[in-house]
Amino acid sequence: MAGYDHQSDRAENTEELKKKLNDIQTALDASTIVAITDARGVILEVNQKFCEISGYDDHELVGRTHRILNSGYHPKAFFKEMWDTILQGEIWSGEIRNKAKDGRIYWTSSTIIPIRDTHHRIERFIAIRHDISDRVSAELKLKQALEDDYRIVIQHLQNGVFKLKQQPEGSYVFTMSEGLIAEKLKRTTDAVYGKTIYEIFDKPIATRIDQAFRTALATGQTRFELDIQNRHYLVNIGIIREEAGDVELAGSIVDITEQTRQARQIHKMAYFDELTGLPNRRSFEKEVDRRKAAESDGDYEFAVLLVNLDRFQNINETLGHRVGDELLREIATRLEELLEEDDYLTRFTGDEFAIVMACQERSKRDREYLHYRCSVLVEYLSKAYIVRGMEIHTTASIGVGLYPLHAQGTDELIQSAEAAISSAKEQGGNTFVLFDASIRNMLDRRILIEGELRKEASRDQFYLVYQAKVNAKTRKLCGFETLLRWHHPIFGELSPAEFIPVAEKSGLIISLGQWVLKHSIEQVRKWHQAGHVLPVSINISVQQFTQSDFADFVSEQINASGVDPAMIELEVTESVTENPQLTRTTMKKLKEIGVMISMDDFGTGYSSLGFLGGYPFDRIKIDKSFIIHLSEENCSVVRTIIQLAKNLNMTVTAEGVETESHADFLTREQCDELQGFFFSKPLPARKTERIWLKRSKK
Repeated sequence: MAGYDHQSDRAENTEELKKKLNDIQTALDASTIVAITDARGVILEVNQKFCEISGYDDHELVGRTHRILNSGYHPKAFFKEMWDTILQGEIWSGEIRNKAKDGRIYWTSSTIIPIRDTHHRIERFIAIRHDISDRVSAELKLKQALEDDYRIVIQHLQNGVFKLKQQPEGSYVFTMSEGLIAEKLKRTTDAVYGKTIYEIFDKPIATRIDQAFRTALATGQTRFELDIQNRHYLVNIGIIREEAGDVELAGSIVDITEQTRQARQIHKMAYFDELTGLPNRRSFEKEVDRRKAAESDGDYEFAVLLVNLDRFQNINETLGHRVGDELLREIATRLEELLEEDDYLTRFTGDEFAIVMACQERSKRDREYLHYRCSVLVEYLSKAYIVRGMEIHTTASIGVGLYPLHAQGTDELIQSAEAAISSAKEQGGNTFVLFDASIRNMLDRRILIEGELRKEASRDQFYLVYQAKVNAKTRKLCGFETLLRWHHPIFGELSPAEFIPVAEKSGLIISLGQWVLKHSIEQVRKWHQAGHVLPVSINISVQQFTQSDFADFVSEQINASGVDPAMIELEVTESVTENPQLTRTTMKKLKEIGVMISMDDFGTGYSSLGFLGGYPFDRIKIDKSFIIHLSEENCSVVRTIIQLAKNLNMTVTAEGVETESHADFLTREQCDELQGFFFSKPLPARKTERIWLKRSKK
């Protein structure tokens, strides 16, 4: 965001990053082939195992579809069935014959998982594959083997194969069952020969298999999944019709326990909170949308309650994040204890929970009952907690928005509750507030700010400040970050946290960002002419960055100023990658100009270092929330980010350095640059020159 210095009140916490690092670990799993595509099947990201087995480099794969691996083996109907399945939002599993870059053929057991956005649209697919070339090769050799060698070969298969033959009365009995899986299940040929499935398996499993047999007989083949002895298997069955009229069923069984676990883990990561086990914000929004869609008449109403802990940050700072995490789990338990049948509880962000609460009709009695329940929540949450033998006291503020009275859109309903919770905080917390007209006045202020932003005269009220960055090893000045400030003649000094979001929502951030970019480059020119040749970083909003002519605007400003483009660094957040094709095109143009590009606020969103490798970033800026609260867990996170960034040939800047111990730790971990109040707060240009530039020139 243009000039936004990102105050330290972030809602994201360490646990969210740990989930993302777990995602990295999964993607880097040497035994698993992973690819992520967009909704059209265009590859967005692959892991190293994908590159190794296919023979293609990641840059050859990203932007292409899986047709690059098409071996020509499968008919069009095969892929049509696959696409029909995943476009319906269902998981598809199957085996695919692929062609590597060097012409080598390999087989994979594949699971494709659709991922939906908050609007229920499929936004991408995650494909998890395992190399089964050895197994397929063994099966092909099996067909060619002589009958007397047949049993010896299949007994050593990693998976399992089986055959059943139809009896005169119509039942099917096993004639063969071999492979390591058959051995593990103790159902080899010796144990099952001549027996039916009902003689071998428990009735529920046998019934499931019998249904699959009927499907195979009707369609020629079938595939289904089965749980046996705490393992998850994929079973393929086909029919063999002999000339004599005999019918056999032949099939294979593959252990997909690990793939299933990974698929469930991905779903859990997408829709559930790891710390508390509760549904997350994405699930909450789906539930709100579901209830709106289920509305049968105009009298139906439900409430959205946002429950935010008061001064929870103090607990983390004084007692540590581990205690804070345990307290959050205790709070989640208390909230669950107070739920009624039709309530839906989620963990929204770090210290905020959300409840969807049904109101059967719009009546005074219902409204009074809602007030009563909110009062009970506030009182129960304020009672003492015992965590690790310590008695901890905390309170909660609750904001309530009603559908459809206060808003009809999901985002607007959440905003109503957020506005109400802000009012509760202003009252000192430990209370609840129902959204009303007075709170709407606060929203009106945002509209007023937008009106002021639209005035041409407001540009004269803006000014830039500069925060120093120092080399971690030498502690010498190595550059500045430009930050935007607004001194309004009536409102006084307005916080960027108040006016930047308004500018973003209104689209005014584009012209405001251009103003910042132009004046920042002009200041760099003045300093360079005075002999102070130092790079300056400038925050760029996603709206500004994704303008088709953004790179041209940057080029014009640099050419007009005559400054070295390498002295200009553009800071963007990961949201720019929501349009990967446009982002890569823009970044390519910017790199041709010669400017530096950095990923700002790393660790607070959904980004992973694997994803960063697909973009030409020069630098990662670790978000200040990890540095300010440098707990043992955060230290581990920071180490991982620095190490993996180095592997991607990216430099690292740490924001939020406020103490010498912060600086010493980051220096030991080979962080490149440090930035924070320990060195300097943001200063106007003249004061920057007096304090920093004159000193650095001596």
